[in-house]
Amino acid sequence: MVLHLLAGAYRPKISLLAFTPPSTLDVVSHSATPANPSWVEVGPRAAAYVNGHANEDDGLALSLELDGDRLTVTGRRKTGGSPAHVHVMRNGTGIVVSNYLGGSLVYFPITAGALPTTSDSPVLDLPYTYAGTCAPDPERQEAAHAHHVVEAAGGLLLVADLGGDRVWLVRRAGESALDIVGQVETPPGFGPRHMAISNDGEHLYVLGEMAHAVIAFSLADIASTAPLPFYARILPPTIPELHAKYMDSAEIVVHPHLPELYVSNRLEARVDALNAAAGLGLPPLNRTVTGDAIAVVVLGSGGASVEAVRWVRTGCQTIRGMQLSPDGEWAAVAGEDGGGVEMYRVRPAGAWELMAKRADLEKVADFAWL
Repeated sequence: MVLHLLAGAYRPKISLLAFTPPSTLDVVSHSATPANPSWVEVGPRAAAYVNGHANEDDGLALSLELDGDRLTVTGRRKTGGSPAHVHVMRNGTGIVVSNYLGGSLVYFPITAGALPTTSDSPVLDLPYTYAGTCAPDPERQEAAHAHHVVEAAGGLLLVADLGGDRVWLVRRAGESALDIVGQVETPPGFGPRHMAISNDGEHLYVLGEMAHAVIAFSLADIASTAPLPFYARILPPTIPELHAKYMDSAEIVVHPHLPELYVSNRLEARVDALNAAAGLGLPPLNRTVTGDAIAVVVLGSGGASVEAVRWVRTGCQTIRGMQLSPDGEWAAVAGEDGGGVEMYRVRPAGAWELMAKRADLEKVADFAWL
């Protein structure tokens, strides 16, 4: 049986990959796109991706069709900011784009599998919660930064705002608008980046990029709830606390069957260079690492507590892209800054096995299993 997946990247193309278990990973094709298709999502009616740009107002969202082994663009819309993520609604009626620069959201309907150009689709600006005060991290939290959207039961959209230390609760309004209907606070300086919902739909797991940790909320009444007594520190033990400021976290995924979360770390290979550039006088680590570590968070009963945290050392540097196959058997992992793409056989408690590697696949930032 051959498994296929799309790989979005910081380059002007999306790759179609074929994985033949247990250990063969092939490149089927590269499809040309506008620059930097950094996030790819597959929905019930369309595949869509976000095209991130450095400028604040020229991001694109595109719908794509896979015809044979080639992707073709079937529609495109400007997002009103510089996007980081696209979410395809569960019912396939549209997509929601998170603009990191610009701190906003926008909804585009999908018609016959493509993005039409006729919807109003007003941009929803997120409030900046630290306006008039000093943010906990002034360099990273100078404005609202919408980073990620997940969808809970009933179409409730949960939006991670790294700049404001909030998870915003958002619902659709009319044909193509969005409204904020509530908010959840995270600890100051936490920097919510990505989120995941438990398989039973009862818990929301929130990854803090700057805190290097995962916290959890009950979804039963999230608008009025405080975080659960759940805290998982995901930095590997090779990073001293004084050097944690040079690390970032990226992706979080829930295993479909095992009581486990997987969280990617970034930048360990660059810690000494970043430390030297900062000039703070911290001692160098003087370590050479092959790649970043993935934290395996073993969940307690019911998924509301942390039983243990273990780590898988990879050969990928700066792991943004990490996605499980639908059956949870395989994990695709990518190094944005080196190491290419690796395919792991997932085993409980971090006993992963590296099965295949393609070092020639560069700058990959996300996967979508087909």
